[in-house]
Amino acid sequence: MPQTSRILNIELHDFWHVGNGEGMGSGLDSVVRRNRWGLPVLPGRELKGILKDSAKCLESWGHIPKGTVDRLFGCNGRDGEIRVSNADLDKNDSLVLMPSNSADVRSALFCDLFSTAIDHKSGNAKNKSLRGMEVVVPCILQAEITCDVNSKGSFELIERFLPLTRAVGSDRNRGLGRCTMTFNNEE
Repeated sequence: MPQTSRILNIELHDFWHVGNGEGMGSGLDSVVRRNRWGLPVLPGRELKGILKDSAKCLESWGHIPKGTVDRLFGCNGRDGEIRVSNADLDKNDSLVLMPSNSADVRSALFCDLFSTAIDHKSGNAKNKSLRGMEVVVPCILQAEITCDVNSKGSFELIERFLPLTRAVGSDRNRGLGRCTMTFNNEE
């Protein structure tokens, strides 16, 4: 079946973290997921889930017809109308950062954040509570959203719930990963 696609821009306004489930020795408890070139990536599956949550809000508020979320994202083992690729740095930035001689520049994309739990009675750090997390500096990621040509108004529906997507990655409720999502108008 013929398909059409649009590029989704994800402008990250703060540090962000999408972990790979691993730590780095005694220093960091969680490091950032990277693509094969060592650049940060937001997996399409996670991005699709974030978009689905935003769409559920619109549907529950009655702003889009009931069943829209299931139609777009699928349910009960049935595929939805849209597919979402991984979100990577745009191609121009990636081309600059991929060569092996760009390792120093690539490392500037990442920072380490540390936090600890505080004992409320004493005001001191709780024992063994120091946690380290690798984060990525603010940047712009791009993902491709694809749907069948015959899908009625899928992109228009997606555009309606994009503003509800306010953050990506872990620790969203603690200020990480604030973002703005828009479709690329250069198509």
